[in-house]
Amino acid sequence: MTRRHILLSVTFMLIGCTPSADTDDGDANRLVDQVVVREAPFHQCLEIGGRTSVVEYPADYPGPVLGLHTDSFDDEELELAARAVAVPLDEALRSETAVRVRVIGEPDAVDGSASCALKVGYPLFSRDYAFVEFSAPSGTIGAYVFERSFWGWRVAERFHFGFW
Repeated sequence: MTRRHILLSVTFMLIGCTPSADTDDGDANRLVDQVVVREAPFHQCLEIGGRTSVVEYPADYPGPVLGLHTDSFDDEELELAARAVAVPLDEALRSETAVRVRVIGEPDAVDGSASCALKVGYPLFSRDYAFVEFSAPSGTIGAYVFERSFWGWRVAERFHFGFW
């Protein structure tokens, strides 16, 4: 059995414990499922939120810069891909109010909000890269950047923004 077959078998066993992403896009499903496997492989509820965004902050922005932004990346290729899909701060703030959420599995939020502790943003695609934000049941808030290769999507970088 090849290394790839072993990896796929283990991945499918882990994904079997969690609800799979169910969007209209196969690549989006694969990326969301990869985040779930890495961050909360045995969690029984998945909330797929609005589209992940890369924000272009104004040069004179006075506050802390959280989340994915155009200066997050050390790798030049990632930065170019991020800049190609970046939105200005005011547009990002407006789009957050129009978030469509899909809950897969039984909601597990303690506050009765019918939401999940595991939240994954819909992937944002740029060239051969995809950006995916998440908030895990462990309290970790972060994002992944995936790169498309001949073998599929691989993690190019993982960001940790903080805890909720």
